[in-house]
This record gives sequence, structure tokens and C-alpha cells, in this order.
Amino acid sequence: MKWILVFTGSGLGGCLRFWIGEQTNKWLNIDFPYGTLIANFAACTILGIVIGLAGNQWMDEKTRLFLTIGLCGGFSTFSTFSGETMAMFSNQKMMEGAFYIIISILSCIGAVYFGAALTRWFS
Repeated sequence: MKWILVFTGSGLGGCLRFWIGEQTNKWLNIDFPYGTLIANFAACTILGIVIGLAGNQWMDEKTRLFLTIGLCGGFSTFSTFSGETMAMFSNQKMMEGAFYIIISILSCIGAVYFGAALTRWFS
């Protein structure tokens, strides 16, 4: 059962990431991977909320697996982030690549913290 929950959550998260990427490219039409950044930020915020709720015993193990490893794992994408960063460096966009690294890491760590803090405010 756990494997099915993770599998289902991963598929849902991957589809959500794909949709956000397509919508972001359609709306912004800018040569910067905002779709990946938004998806990673959203996944990290959800992860922080789940961590906070699971820590408060508000969530059973199956739900936690579905949301963390499944949904957030499929929704966020370190491999795409890494590939996009390498593409920037290969195209001599060193400052843009460095900015992408810094903003991705800081915003995603901040998002996990923020998500967990939200659960403390409301519990």
C-alpha cells in the first residue's frame, strides 16, 4: 500500500510541476526557469506544512508518505534545476546561473521553514 501511495503522489506531483512550467512559460515568455523555481518553492512550502503537521501528530504515516515522498518528491525537481543551471553556465550566463542557484536554495529552504511555521501559528 505504501508503494502505491508514493507512486500516485509522485505522478500527481509530476503532472502539477509540468502544468506550472507550461503555464509560467505561456504567461511570462522570459528566458529564465521561473516554472521550476515556482514548482520547487511550492513543493517546499507544502513539505514544511506536512513536516509541521506530522510533528504535531495530525497526520498518519500513509498520508505523510503520499504528501512528502510522493507529491512533493514528484512536484519538486532538483535534476531539472541542475540541468537548467548547467545550461546557463554552458551559454556563458554565469551571473544568471549563480543568481538561480542562490535564489533557489535560499527560497526553498525558507519555504520549508515558512510552511512549518504556519502549522505552529495555527496549532
